[in-house]
Amino acid sequence: MTATIIIISIVAIAVVVADVIVRLLITPHQRDRWIEELMGSMIEPATTSSSNKTGSLPAECLPEAALLDSLLRHFQQSITSRNVLKTVANEGGGLTENQIVHAVNQLQEQKGRRRLPHAVIHRVVLNLMSADFLALRRGALHLTAAGKAVHERLQIRQAA
Repeated sequence: MTATIIIISIVAIAVVVADVIVRLLITPHQRDRWIEELMGSMIEPATTSSSNKTGSLPAECLPEAALLDSLLRHFQQSITSRNVLKTVANEGGGLTENQIVHAVNQLQEQKGRRRLPHAVIHRVVLNLMSADFLALRRGALHLTAAGKAVHERLQIRQAA
């Protein structure tokens, strides 16, 4: 082996070792911070005035009323779910998923938050569809009767 090959081999090994060190020490922390920001943008904590301090519902609530209250609290805390419902409700004729992603990310940016990846909004749309809040008709997503009812009740709660 010549001296040139030995020097090139040592440099290559040093580059690989440096890359491994960077991946082990720096990248996981950045990814964890990004995941924390992503989760924070999807769920915001409930305010003390809207949440029950005991953690349970009042005894006088009927099961249906308790279920509705829990559902509305979920939507109040889930920013992304609420923004998807709001976006589709504001567009009466229905939207494609790409249009929903664009509109939700505009809402995120207006509030100074990071844009959400398409996959995150896609998962929320699928969850809303499986819960029968959204329906796909002729290639566009529309609010179902249940979705409209939840959206209307959310607006009433936010106005109060």
